[in-house]
Amino acid sequence: TRILTYTSENLNTGPAPSQTHAFVYRQVFDTLFSIDHRGDLDSNLVKDWSFSEDRKTLKLKIKKNVLFLDGQVLVDNDVNYLLERLLKDGGYSKSALQNIKEILLDNNQTIKIVLKRSDTQFIYSLADSYTSIVKDGDNSHSLNGTGPFKIISRTKDVLKLQKHTGYHGQKASIDYLTLLKMDKPN
Repeated sequence: TRILTYTSENLNTGPAPSQTHAFVYRQVFDTLFSIDHRGDLDSNLVKDWSFSEDRKTLKLKIKKNVLFLDGQVLVDNDVNYLLERLLKDGGYSKSALQNIKEILLDNNQTIKIVLKRSDTQFIYSLADSYTSIVKDGDNSHSLNGTGPFKIISRTKDVLKLQKHTGYHGQKASIDYLTLLKMDKPN
């Protein structure tokens, strides 16, 4: 059991209001990229990626057979759905993604993000928890991610997670994770 403070009513995708929320997001959702312990960019849901010569177009090839918690396969429309939603909803995510000019879908596994200006640092925004991928059409409260755990129960004070057996990456070393809400000390 890992004990953390969280607010269950605020548990959805988008900017994480706290480090605890970001921790929970990382258990249930995945991002296209991650940052390793050295601060280097790692592919997560992306099999291959490249920038165009002018550094204005980022081409991403999505890994095949990545499963959402409901068993559906991740496709480029899911990435497009998230990015479009974040651009529309505003806040921190909109400012971090405001350099996006357009999003092009090549096939089910390839997406091109065309930028307004050259920005090789843009790719790092795709590793932040606010860009956690959700299924196309899912509302922000569905919690249907591609992460290493799935939520099996959620109350005001307790969040119980179970290992996602269809996880595409390194499997969790524990089968269950229980998060307990703790009030802030006075």
